[in-house]
Amino acid sequence: GTYNVTLTITNESSCSPVTFTQSIKVLKRPVANFLQQTITCAPPVVQFTSTSIANDGTIVKWIWDFGDGKTEERTSEAAFDHPYVTSGTYSVKLRVITDKTCESDVFTKSIIVNPSPLVDFLLPEVCLQDAFAQFTDKSSISDGSEAQFTYLWDFGDQTTSTLQNPKHKYNLAAIYHVTLTVKSNSGCTTTSVKDVTVNGSTPKADFVVENINSLCSNKDVIFTNKSTVDFGSVTKLVWYFDLNNTPAVAVTDEDPVPDKTYNHLYPLSVTNKSYSIMLQAYSGGICVDEKTTTITVQAVPQVQFTALSPVCEGITPFQIRQASEIHGFPGTGVFSGLGISSSGIFNPAIAGPGVHTLKYTFTAQNGCDDSATSQITVLPAPIVNAGRDTVILEGGRSKLNPVVSGTNLTYKWSPATGLDRDDIPNPVATPTEDITYILTVTSDQGCSALDEVFVKVLKSPEIPNTFTPNNDGINDTWTIKYLNSYPGCSVTIFTRWGVKVYRSIGYAQAWDGKMNGNDLPVGTYYYIVDPKNGRKMYSGSVSIIK
Repeated sequence: GTYNVTLTITNESSCSPVTFTQSIKVLKRPVANFLQQTITCAPPVVQFTSTSIANDGTIVKWIWDFGDGKTEERTSEAAFDHPYVTSGTYSVKLRVITDKTCESDVFTKSIIVNPSPLVDFLLPEVCLQDAFAQFTDKSSISDGSEAQFTYLWDFGDQTTSTLQNPKHKYNLAAIYHVTLTVKSNSGCTTTSVKDVTVNGSTPKADFVVENINSLCSNKDVIFTNKSTVDFGSVTKLVWYFDLNNTPAVAVTDEDPVPDKTYNHLYPLSVTNKSYSIMLQAYSGGICVDEKTTTITVQAVPQVQFTALSPVCEGITPFQIRQASEIHGFPGTGVFSGLGISSSGIFNPAIAGPGVHTLKYTFTAQNGCDDSATSQITVLPAPIVNAGRDTVILEGGRSKLNPVVSGTNLTYKWSPATGLDRDDIPNPVATPTEDITYILTVTSDQGCSALDEVFVKVLKSPEIPNTFTPNNDGINDTWTIKYLNSYPGCSVTIFTRWGVKVYRSIGYAQAWDGKMNGNDLPVGTYYYIVDPKNGRKMYSGSVSIIK
């Protein structure tokens, strides 16, 4: 309201007082209020309408708190929607402010967002001849109040039911749009629509055996569904894969589709076996057809592959004989694996060190096969190089220097002739004749490798002091024994006056007593022979006698 406020001032001298009056207007505060829709079902969009009163001035701000962690400041009183994610009770608050900056108290109101039913139902598998189609409700609600549901079924043929789990008889094979509407105790409703197929009453059971020409008892027999129905679909298949021997054993498929395949493995057998197969095809509860046929599953060979002993890498390729077909089936066996030929020749050098899996596959004349594997260990062989061939002077010595690799090796040189030891890697050789030594190196696993080295013994040249170049075939040339072992040697011959009559590097062809193709006269000549290779030069005289 409006108030007059008066101020009176009086001094100490008792003079007349002075009075001042001022009018003051106190504005009324606005009052916040709102309305919302009465029944709210999750997941809802709730409409809010402000009914706040300004009293003095005009409301310019509406400040909302929706109780779900979200707030909003609006500048209009127009109705609006706010979504809630889940059901529950929410405390909604509103505060308003006028253009005079007057602010209302907070207005609070609780709203309830009720849960909605989750509607679901099972589709019946039904054919036209069935007495009824059984519909089964599977609806639920988060607050557990399912017992207070009300139901409305529309079966798609202009008939309805309010039962929870009704039964219904259809008169035509067709596809029907079935609607179930469920209402909760708070008035929230949800609807679900599903298509129900009323199948025809004459299914036709049928199947084919895909691998009919290769039925072996160690491999799956593959069946393909070819069943049909005059309308709708086949709803269930029941397979009897051995009707005569195990009639109570069946495999049921509640969700069959055309051309679906089914695998079945029969017991392993070394003789041919016949089996009776029956397929039942359903299009509903009592609409069923069946097909029966007999198949023969072929006998299967049986392969045995016994254990293989370890072998050394460097041995000669050999025949694997531990694999065989044990029942005498006629047919062909083939090997496979690293280092083995199809006929079973195993080459350890190709396989290399390590553990290798070898496989033997036997295919019988009836087309059935079996296979087995066995592992073979290839042990690494030592690597040996006996060294370079060497040359020694007669009476000399040489240390043999092989190059080997491996661990815990033993050594054996053969022959031991001229060696200080034959069981060490680097023996000293003092042979008197040319010789080839063979070094055999053996690992601690028993694997051996060998190599050889040749030792050439250079004997002292034996220089004769006469020869008779008279073409009688006897002693016609100056033959120096062992000098051909010195390919780099030089031979020079002079007269007594120092005239050179012969010169040769190497002595592959002995001197025939000629100079430039002409016979030299009988007499004494002087030579210098340089064998090189560490030997001293020889000098002396040689006489030509005729």
